[in-house]
Formats: sequence, structure tokens, C-alpha cells
Amino acid sequence: MNNTTSIDTQTISDIVLSTQDAISTLLNPLLDLGSNIETLPDFDSIKNDILVQFENISMIAEMSDLNGLAAVCVEFSVQLKDLILSNKQNANEFKKYLDSNIEKILIYLSDWQSLDSIEQLTDNLSGDADDIRVLLFQDIENCNSKTQTTLDSDVNLDVEIDDSYLLTEGLVNSSTLSNVDEDEILELDSLFAEDTNAEVGLDTTEGIMALFCQELSDIEQQIIMLTPQICNSEIKQENDSTPEQAVQYYLDIINRMRNSCEELELTGLVKILNFVLVNVNLLLTLDITTRKQSHTVLVGWPQIVINHLQEPNDNSLCLAVVDYLEDNSWPEPLQYSEMREFIEALTKELELTGDFEVEARKVEALEDDVTLTIAQDTNQQLLDAFFAECPGYAEELTIKIANIVNGKDILNNTKAAQRLAHSIKGSANLIGTKGIANIAHHLEDIFEYFAKLSIAPPKSLGDTITEAADVIEVMIESLQELSPAPVDAHRILQDVLDWANRIDKGDINETTEIITEKVLDNKTEIIATDDITTNDETKQGEENQQAINPILTQTELIRVPRDTLDQIFNLIGETSIAIAQVQEQLKRMHQRGIDMQAQEKNLQTRRFELENLVSVRSLAATQKQLNIVASNEQFDSLEMDQYDDFYGATHSFIEAVSDHREFNRDVMSHIVDLEGLFLQQQRLNRSLENIVTTTRLLPVKTIVARLQRTVRQACRATGKQAELNIVGEQLLMDGDVLNQLADPLMHLLRNAIDHGIESLEERREKGKPDIGKITLNFYQEGNNIRANCSDDGAGLDYERIHWLALERDLIKPQDNVDHASLARLILNSGFSTRETATQISGRGVGMDVVYVAVLKLKGNISISDNEPCGTIFNLRLPITLLTSHSILVQIQSERYAIPTVMLDQILPQGTGQFSSHNEKQTFQLGKSVYPTSTLSNLLGLPENPDPLTNKNSIVLLVHYGSKTVAVSVERILSSNDLVVKNMGPFMKHVAGIAGIALLGDGGVVPVLDMIELLDAEKSGNNKIRSSRIIENEKLLLSKVLIVDDSLSVRNSLFQLVQDAGYEPLLARDGLEAIEIMKKTRPNLILTDLEMPRMTGLELTSHVRANSDNVNLPIFMITSRTMAKHQTQAQKLGVNEYITKPFSEDDLVSKLGQALNG
Repeated sequence: MNNTTSIDTQTISDIVLSTQDAISTLLNPLLDLGSNIETLPDFDSIKNDILVQFENISMIAEMSDLNGLAAVCVEFSVQLKDLILSNKQNANEFKKYLDSNIEKILIYLSDWQSLDSIEQLTDNLSGDADDIRVLLFQDIENCNSKTQTTLDSDVNLDVEIDDSYLLTEGLVNSSTLSNVDEDEILELDSLFAEDTNAEVGLDTTEGIMALFCQELSDIEQQIIMLTPQICNSEIKQENDSTPEQAVQYYLDIINRMRNSCEELELTGLVKILNFVLVNVNLLLTLDITTRKQSHTVLVGWPQIVINHLQEPNDNSLCLAVVDYLEDNSWPEPLQYSEMREFIEALTKELELTGDFEVEARKVEALEDDVTLTIAQDTNQQLLDAFFAECPGYAEELTIKIANIVNGKDILNNTKAAQRLAHSIKGSANLIGTKGIANIAHHLEDIFEYFAKLSIAPPKSLGDTITEAADVIEVMIESLQELSPAPVDAHRILQDVLDWANRIDKGDINETTEIITEKVLDNKTEIIATDDITTNDETKQGEENQQAINPILTQTELIRVPRDTLDQIFNLIGETSIAIAQVQEQLKRMHQRGIDMQAQEKNLQTRRFELENLVSVRSLAATQKQLNIVASNEQFDSLEMDQYDDFYGATHSFIEAVSDHREFNRDVMSHIVDLEGLFLQQQRLNRSLENIVTTTRLLPVKTIVARLQRTVRQACRATGKQAELNIVGEQLLMDGDVLNQLADPLMHLLRNAIDHGIESLEERREKGKPDIGKITLNFYQEGNNIRANCSDDGAGLDYERIHWLALERDLIKPQDNVDHASLARLILNSGFSTRETATQISGRGVGMDVVYVAVLKLKGNISISDNEPCGTIFNLRLPITLLTSHSILVQIQSERYAIPTVMLDQILPQGTGQFSSHNEKQTFQLGKSVYPTSTLSNLLGLPENPDPLTNKNSIVLLVHYGSKTVAVSVERILSSNDLVVKNMGPFMKHVAGIAGIALLGDGGVVPVLDMIELLDAEKSGNNKIRSSRIIENEKLLLSKVLIVDDSLSVRNSLFQLVQDAGYEPLLARDGLEAIEIMKKTRPNLILTDLEMPRMTGLELTSHVRANSDNVNLPIFMITSRTMAKHQTQAQKLGVNEYITKPFSEDDLVSKLGQALNG
């Protein structure tokens, strides 16, 4: 009886599935044969039936276009026949071999696209296994390529299966089929009709990603099988694919998928596939060894990409793709400069066009929304890229917002701000920093709204987005460890959220102005209190429409640890010292050569004298010899010269002197050549130093954003209006110098606004513009950097400075003090012209801090009036801290170094004229008269009592404030580039000494600070006050005890209190605060409510229990907003109950009222 099974399907994939079931049905009975095969009747005929069964399986596979499986079955049949003909097998061995082959086929059918199942199926084949693998691989390709092809409805695949092969008598007994349902075996229609394809929704991002994951999974097996043929150049047989053919097949597979990705605008996948195409094309140009090295990356990339597509929001998987493409096993790995572009493309895969669900915007911001933690698994290259790009993005965002607020090309600036906010959001998300990403995300939505409607944001929103941009900058600086995390970030995020939600609801009450051509032409004027402009204004118009380019250039970069750079700089310094020592030795050698030449001349003189004496003596000897010869009849006197031993020795000595002279000339020639080589080496070393120095050079613009933000904050705090104009943003400075200069400059700017710039009413009364102007001008002057800060404010109050100086006994009533001298008095610690303290100044902190900071940078500062109004602060600093060009002077056999950065001019002896008037010495040069002193007097050394003897001295014209002072020195030895070192942690600050330097001869000299020395002379105290500046400052500052168990809160409040001009003290809880109070009594306590060991309420109760602390101000900062907490705190004696989030300005204001009230 024959049962005919009809296969009528829609796809080749269905045929494969049906064929699998049909073949499995044929094989399952064979597996039921027991180990007693020898006991079955007619064993030989059974073996033949088995061979026929394999041939039938081969036929079914071939009819289903599974040519690979068909070839395997044919090969198995051949092997079984060979086994039968060998007559060496018994029944059990035959059964063992049969079971093995059946098991291989069943495993293959269960996972027919798996490389492992294909390898196992073709293992130990006696024929050409490679050809069969190719056929199996083609089976996979045929199935995948024809999945969507509909078969002709009239075509039926009829497979006749003879019952004798299923129910052969003797081969399968009744017990064998006891568990087999005949209907299940024969009714294959239902099996073949079963649809196993999972439907994928293509209208969602997830559906598209799932589709491509499946596609990648399908081609992965093909790639795995093709790669060995590509990486192996040997052709085994005629029918094998050559590497060229395998490459072409590989490229065809990738190209088909790339075309699909391009249609769906999946730029990230397109970039990856293009990368693979380029590398596969390059393989044929490489040798076999190099190709084999690429095997792993060529087969592994699909799975890496699949992992990313399955979890596109997992940043670590996105970075894993980039890391994989950077592997050096690729013929052309991904370059570092391309990394950012790949990451951005991959992160945009979720932004496909379609109706996707939009997450509802939050209404209330949480503290967790402004955290600044970086994900632990963040790739270091990505982190480097973030710090390279985001500070520039944030700075540019602030500029764009300032332009929007001021009505400058609002439409284009709004679009640019939207792009910048998007870039900041993306970069922050990649490193897992939620605080920055959340604020930037909502800012982007706000900008998008106003850009689409072409309207300008209302002024109150302008204030909010300005604060938000400032907070983003501070957050980035906090990640760079340049400043603490902003305390008011939570409040600002809430403000931004409120505006974003109002926009979502269409609830904007303030009138918004539609942007007209007038606005675009910059004819509309909108003035803000924090209007900030820069000299290098951003180009408008078309440039604003271009995409924001990364700060990183296309130049290939490498990452070098900071410690390595510091070591290089130290080695450069040591090399400079070594070269100076070599130079000193060369000078000595040259001097010895000159001494040898002088000695040579002296020797020549003695030689001539000796020759004369020998000649006289030889005349007498010659006469005597003539007499002897005359008595000898054998020789005539003309036939032989007569020499004695003395003459011979003299002649030999003269020849030796001549040889010595030639030797000396040769030595001098070598010394001259060595000096030439040394000069060349010195030039190379200076070039190397300059090149190495450039690795630390940064443009001034890197701190411009912080300076602008300082002005805005100071304006908000004082209610004044000012604009900051910065000239020379592109000037390069040593990074360390620039970073250390930022704080002094911020002090100057705050001081200019609080002390200099008048209120709006005062400016109008004086006829000045409403907006004050502050200018920072940076420029290079020789080896120095000049930074001048000027304003058009009220200028210095010289009368009040004079009165305070008299009161503090800094000057005497009879002293005739000019404005320049009075101006320098504000650099004294604790000196302030304010009667009452404000949030910004009035506590005697600021200018002395600026002065000390500038001195640490080996620079100086001067103060002068800015005509017609205002003040100018002139800062002069070295370009780099690596070396300092100095002159070496000698005073009473001692040597000192003076940096030339402090000098205006060096005058030789006899230049100018010294005079004395009213017991004061002056120095006149042309029409200029300078006050004068001697270096001996400045150093406290004894000197010639007659001051007029200075007329033979060398004169140094020294910068001193806004004037110049003449200082006489005995002798200048040389000028050198010295490596200045500090005197170490165990040596206290020595007044008037900036550091020490090692000379070429091994000697150590002190490097003088001329400003400190002149200050000491002026004050009548040679023990310079500068050593006490910081200590006095601390004594004058009010102490604020900060008690909080959170490290981040303690650090934030520490910086806030310190910037406000108070001395912060830190405690982790109430018990630690009590221990601190036993040693130091604070002027105010700033405490949290909830802390371990002792809470804020318990601490307050303990403090108030002491009668000495009854009036001690206690502020409590907490997130508890319920009335019962506040009532309990007030009962215990808390003066101010402040809930989070809070305003920094409000807190500083309350601190000022409590401490200065």
C-alpha cells in the first residue's frame, strides 16, 4: 500500500519545515531498533532496505531544493554500502554507525541553519566535505532569498512513501510502532501547512529592529561559512570557490542588506555595513597571514550588531560595536576621529519616522533628575570626547541664548540653540549623566517650539533658559573637577519643566513677539540685565543654519595621561638645567683655552730668550772647536758643523714648544666646534621646550564662559546692568596659568560690578549709558601675557582709602601719598572701602586674594585710573611656568636671580643721574624722575653709607603698581632661562623670595620677588607682610559650620560659603560638629535635619543649652516641607528653616544679614 502525501505551500521556508517533518517521520522508526538487531530475521535484506530508505530521504530533500541534505544522504548510503561490502562488520557495529548518521540528520533538521549542526553533519565524510558544505550553505541562502516568493498554486509536491519502508516486516515489529500514531505519521498536509513565521510589526521601531536582527542572524551563518574560504588562498579541488568568488558572494550579501537600511534611513547600520564592505574588499590585497588574522572579526560582527539592535538604549552595547570596529584585526580599523560620528549615527536609530509613543513629560523634578554621576562602564574614549566637546557646546549655547534674549537674529539663534541642546543631551546620555541630559532635553523642546512658530520667548522665560545654560556649564565644570556641583540645579530644572509643560498645554500668558524681518535685521533692541557680549561674536545668518561641528578636528589624536605630560615637563626642566651646566663647563674650557694661549705667548718669549743665550754661548764654543780642528790635519773647519750636548737639548726643547703650540691650537679648534654644537643643541632644546609647552597651551576662550557667568550672577545679585567685552580670546596660554588665573579674574569682575559699576539711577544722573562696560584685554608682550581689566564705573574712592589707611596705621599723616600708592593699599588683607557687607563684597576678601594668586603665578599687578572714568587692573604673567628668564646679579659676593617679567629696562653704569632731596633718593633718566632704592637695602644687607656712590651702579627699572622704581645693583653676571622650584613643604614662605633655581655651576640661587621687597621697604618692614596675608585673611573671616551627612551637599555648600567670603568648617553629623565647636567657635551653623548619630534638631538643642550660644545663628536646610518639622525646629531655636530646592542668592543674602547684621 502506498500513501501519497501532497505538499502545497506558500513559501520555500514552509517546504523546508515540511520536509524536515517528513524526513523525521522516515527516520524515527529506524531509531527504535534495539541492540538485538542480530536477532531480527533476514538481517541482510534489512540492511538493503535501510539503504533504500536513505535514498528516499535523499529524493525528498532534492525535491525540496535541499541539495545539501540530499548529497549527505547519498554519501551516507555510499559509506553504508562500503561497510556492507567489507564484510568486517557485525550487526551491532552496523547499528552503531547507522544510529550516528541518523542522529546527525535529526540534529541538522532541528537547527538546519546552525554552523555547528552543518559541521557535525559533514564530519567524517569520505567524499569532498567542502563541496557538500557549500551545497548546505546554498540551501540556507535559497530559503532566505525566496521566503517572500509565492509558488504557483497549480504546483503540488507529491511524495510517495511506500508503507514497506515505514512498516517493513521484520525491520519494525508491532512493539516498535506501539507509540506511533499512524495518522501522525502519514497526514503530513497539516504539518506542511503550519505557518511558523512570526509576524513583525514594521510600523514600530521595535518591529524594524527585530526584522534586521532576524536578517543579520540569517546572514551570520553564511558569513561564517564564507570567511574560511576568503581567508585561505589554497584551492583544494577544481570545484572549490576561490577567495575572489567568496569575497564577491560576501559583498553581495552585505550589499542587499545595506540597500534595505538605506531605504529606511538607518544611517548607523549603513555606516557599519559600508565599513565591512571596505574591509572585505581590502582582504584580497593582503597576504594570507594577514587575512587569517581578520577571520575572527569577519565572522563576529553580526552578533555584536544584533546585541545593539536588541537593546538600542543600552549605551554599553552601542560602545561595544564601536570598540569591535576599532579592533586592529580589521584591515582598516575604525579611526578615533570617526568614533563620534559612528556613535551619533547609532544613537539616532530610534529616531525613525513613524507614529511612536511619546513619553509624558514630568511635572515635578526629583533630586535624582539632576545627579552628575558618570556610568561606571563608560568608555574612556567616549568620556574624553565628552570633555573635549561639551564645554564648547555649553559655552556656545550660552552665547546663543544671550543673543536670543538681546533680540539678535532670534530665529537662527533659536535653531542653533536647539541643535546645541540636542548635542549636549546626546553626549550626556552616552556617559550616563542624567542631570545634564534632563535639562538639555527640556531646553531642546522649548527651543523647538519657538523655532517652529518663529516667535521670540517672553522675557521671564529668557531669564530661565539663561540660568539653565549657566547651570549646564557649572555641571560640566563639576565633572571636570573645576568647580562644585550647582546647589540650585534642582530648582532650575523645575523652572524649565514648568515652562515646558506650559508650552505643551499652550498656556503661555506673556505676550510673545512674532519674529519679523526687522528682528532678523537686528533692528529690534532688547536689553537684559545680564547682557553679555564678546569681541569675537559668532557669525549670523547662514552659518547659524549649519550643523554644529564637533570641536575635535580631523587631525588624528592620541591620549596621553596628565602624569606623563607632567613628567615630560619635569624632564624638560632638568634638561634645561643640564644644558646650563654644560654651557658653564664650555665657558670654563673656553677660558682655559684662552689661558693656554696666553701661556703660549709667554712660553714663546722665554723660548726666544733661551735661543739668544744659546747662540751667545755657542759662539764661544765654536771658536774653541776651531782651535781643535786646526790642530787636526784630517778635517778642514768647513767640512763639519760642531755641536755640543747643551745645544742639542735646547733645539729639542724648542721643537717641543712648537709642537705644544700646534696642540693648543687644535684643542681650541675643537672647543670652538663644541661650542657650535652646543649652540645647535641649545636651539633644539628650546624648540623641543616650545613644542612640549604647546601641549599645555589653551586659548583664553576656554575660561570665557565662566567669566561671563560670573558677570551675570553678580548683576543678578546686585540688580545692576553690565556687559563684558573680551578681547584676545584666541590667545594661547599655559593651561596651568590660565586655570589658576580664572579665580582672580572672577574676583576682579565681581569687584568691578559691586564697587565700580553704579546703579541705573546713578549712571543716568552722571549721563552714562544704562549698561556698564567691563573690558578684559588679553595680549602677548614678549615672553609675558598681559591681562587688563577695565570698567567705566565710579573708580576708586581715594579719599576713603586714605582715611582707612590712616585709621589702620598703614600711612602717616605727614606722608605725601599719591594715587598709585593709595591704590596699592587695597591689595592689603582685609582692606575694604565698604561700610557694610553685601552678598558680593565688603568683607575684606577679594583683592588680596587676587594679589596672592598673581604672585604665585610669578606675575605682578598694578592699578590705575581708567580715563575718563573707572579703574584698570593690569596683570602681567609669564606665558609658561616651565622656565623663567632671569638676570643673575651679585651683591657682596652673593648671587640672586631677578625675573625679567618684573623689569621695564636695564640701564648700564653711568646712565642717568642719582640725586638726593629731602633725604629721599631719586634717579633721573632724561625728563623722567624715579624713586630709587638699592637691592642691598631691600634685602636688609649692609651697604655703602654714601648714597651718591650709586652713580657707578647698574640700574634696574622695576614695575611697581602703576609706577616705576629704580633699583641699583652692584653687578649683573648673566641672563638665563631658569627652572624655578618652590622650596618644598618643609620650608615656610620666605618674604621676598619667589623660589630657588639651580645654576649651571651647581650653585643654588634665590629668585627674588621685587614687588614684595618694595612693599616691605614702603611699609618700613623688611619682613614682608605677604607671608601673613592668608593667615590674616582667615582671622578676619566669619566661620560657618556646615553639618550634613551627604558629601556632595557638604562640598557644594563649602564652595558656596567660601565664594561668599566666609571660612567654611565641615562636619558629617551633630557629634562631629560638637567636637569641632570645642576647638573653634563658629559664627553661624548651617545644618541638615536628618543625620546619623545626632540629628540637626538634637544638635540645635545641645547648642542652645549652652548660654554662650544663645545668639549663635542656626540655619537648617532640609527637604522636609511639613509645618510640624518647621515648628519643632523653631521651638528648639533654629533661626532660618530653608527647604530644598533653594536659591543660592537667597541663602548668601541671609548669611550676610545674620553675620553682618
